[in-house]
Amino acid sequence: MSSAKPNNSCRAHGLRLAFNAVAVTPTSKGPCLACRSKTLVVRGGIVWQLQDLRQGAGLGVIDALGTPKSAWHGLALVLLPITALITDEDLDGLAVHLINETAAPIYAHLELACLRDGATKVASAWKEVTLAALSTARIRASDPLGQFFDFTYAYRVGPRPRCHRDYLA
Repeated sequence: MSSAKPNNSCRAHGLRLAFNAVAVTPTSKGPCLACRSKTLVVRGGIVWQLQDLRQGAGLGVIDALGTPKSAWHGLALVLLPITALITDEDLDGLAVHLINETAAPIYAHLELACLRDGATKVASAWKEVTLAALSTARIRASDPLGQFFDFTYAYRVGPRPRCHRDYLA
């Protein structure tokens, strides 16, 4: 038996591949959200290739062996007939896009909670929402609060967060 240490370059390569796979998901979700929202300008999108032609990195959302890749899972979430998606709209703050592509209206309860360090509730609000059949709605996250709140730290109000995602938790 050998007591060889694991090769760190192999471990780093595996981590790099994992990070690259995860990075594709938000990249694939953004254009699809823009196509589905009536408030955004984009009116079309394309999936270049459904399945990779051979093993290895490819443009498909399914690999050559038929296994869904991370882009597939991102698209599956965005393309649900009933969905709520949150976008960072720079100085306009966060927006919640509600989409109903069914034949029936939806009566929903939208609740937002802002957590500091993933535990301490800093702000919270709720709003009753009615979505007609085959419709979309865009709600600014600050509207249910009834006051300004720098969700995305765009205006640099307050102490600088340790991590940007603390405001999106």
